[in-house]
Amino acid sequence: DDDDEDDDDKPKKRAPPKSKGGKGNDDDDEDGDDDEDDDGDDDAPPKLDKKLERQMKKYGRPIWWPKLKKRKFPEDDYLKDKPTWCTKFGGMPFMGPDDDEELFRCGSCDDLNRVLIVQLDLETLPKPVRQWTPGSGLLQVLHCFECFEFDDEKTCFIRILPPRLKDTPSKRVSDGFQDEFVSEYGLPDVRNDVVEWKEAVDYPGGSRVYLPDGEDHGCDDEIDDWPYHGDCMGGWGYGNNGSPIPPGHDQCNKCKVQKKILLQITSGGAFDMDIGDCGVVHLVICPKCHEISASEDE
Repeated sequence: DDDDEDDDDKPKKRAPPKSKGGKGNDDDDEDGDDDEDDDGDDDAPPKLDKKLERQMKKYGRPIWWPKLKKRKFPEDDYLKDKPTWCTKFGGMPFMGPDDDEELFRCGSCDDLNRVLIVQLDLETLPKPVRQWTPGSGLLQVLHCFECFEFDDEKTCFIRILPPRLKDTPSKRVSDGFQDEFVSEYGLPDVRNDVVEWKEAVDYPGGSRVYLPDGEDHGCDDEIDDWPYHGDCMGGWGYGNNGSPIPPGHDQCNKCKVQKKILLQITSGGAFDMDIGDCGVVHLVICPKCHEISASEDE
């Protein structure tokens, strides 16, 4: 087992009680994959100086960013990844007893080329985030990179598997699936398991477009690092044009409540591939009816 290394630069004053990323990964070692710890502190949100932190304090929102464990695929073959019930970016999805290889078929181009972007064990999420969700089950997001459109349900498939399946073995694709699986766009080279969610504070950023009072707070270039640009839950939400976006993008049409940013996924981050034109994907959720949707900001 790899030992975690202490890092004097990690945000100690903001560190919360650890929220584990999920179990079910230990038996992956029997497949012969080479595991590598990534303590993730290089991806930690930057800190404000003390004066600016006091100035922006009332606008701070909590975010949770992932500490990752990188896992290579057996024989460098994506399709030989062992699907388990866990929180991870990339790799093969856990498949229920009623699933078959049609899970990977895009509803738009009709090819077998959907790729798992992220899988979240809802029971292991930080408590404030878990309260936005049903609280248990396995959330999966699969996407067709040939079609790109994240806001199209035919190309971006989102579901939550019931918790009763957690202790059942996952189905696996057939040996012949290799010949049918189409992914001209490419596949991730590794999968990244989430072993811990770390808490920090997010701020609205230099443009101040969405500050509640609309005041000019005299922020200089230092605030341009915000909102947080990396993979995270919660916060203000970052658009790749450098401006903050409204939290959750919009209201739930059914419940008329503000959606929450369940997950922000960035190109080349925890998910080891570019998303569109170096875009940013947001999964947003209604905390009342738990409807989840995805959109890409480029």
